[in-house]
Amino acid sequence: MEKLFFLFSFFIFFISIVFGKYEFVGKVKSYSLESNRIEFQLTNAKLNIYILENNIIRFRYTNQNEFSKAPSYAVIYKQNEKTNFSFKEEKEKYIISTNELILHIRKEPCRVSIFDKEMNLINADEESFGVSFDADEVRCHKKLFNDEKFIGLGEKSKENLIKNGEQYTMWNTDFPAYTSTKDELYMSIPFFMGVRNYKVYGIYFDNTHKSYFNMGASNNRFYWFGADRGEMDYYFIYGPEMKRVISDFTKLTGRMELPPMWALGYQQSRWSYYPESKVREIAEG
Repeated sequence: MEKLFFLFSFFIFFISIVFGKYEFVGKVKSYSLESNRIEFQLTNAKLNIYILENNIIRFRYTNQNEFSKAPSYAVIYKQNEKTNFSFKEEKEKYIISTNELILHIRKEPCRVSIFDKEMNLINADEESFGVSFDADEVRCHKKLFNDEKFIGLGEKSKENLIKNGEQYTMWNTDFPAYTSTKDELYMSIPFFMGVRNYKVYGIYFDNTHKSYFNMGASNNRFYWFGADRGEMDYYFIYGPEMKRVISDFTKLTGRMELPPMWALGYQQSRWSYYPESKVREIAEG
């Protein structure tokens, strides 16, 4: 049954490619290296890879002639000093190495694989699809390991802590009296963590448009995240400890200041207290 479902999903995907405007990034045609940034010219896109820290890498794709000059409305991170890394070209791939990560950028088709220093594969683009564009829509397809679990994605009404096998939408919605079947809620946190073999990585997708996270809901070969419009702009954060991933995520997006104790008083909602006698009962304690 699972095989039939996968074949049906693949057929729908194939039809969208043939009759839509679906295109993949293609192969690497050339590259340039400047400071902490490597820019790859691809057949149908551009890819910029930024080495921010030994364990934090930014990947940015566009199918336009130029990257957007609009600033991020979420990322406040500023790189204080250049992170040392090495870059070399081989026949079939480029290799980027930091003190903690090794990146393989395959030339044809362009695919990204990320390893730790012991050459254990942490994360990789899905072999067949990778990053793709469908008119304005953009998606990044990632390999799904059998023993990989996902957590995160912020406030959701669905009851599962483990996000595998579900699809989630990021679109701020004021939805009173929601149930566990309602996905969009009051805030969007497009960040999740993958856990496998007691090692943790995080991915933060920086895109302001309506976005989606399919955590293996369609099949067991890959998961994907994407948006209706905009660029494929995401940050990969490696731990391997979970607390480090979370700490570095807040380094990217900012940390809330601890309010003074006098600011933390009793909190009382004005929602749905009826009749007046109930309100008075609560007020009187």
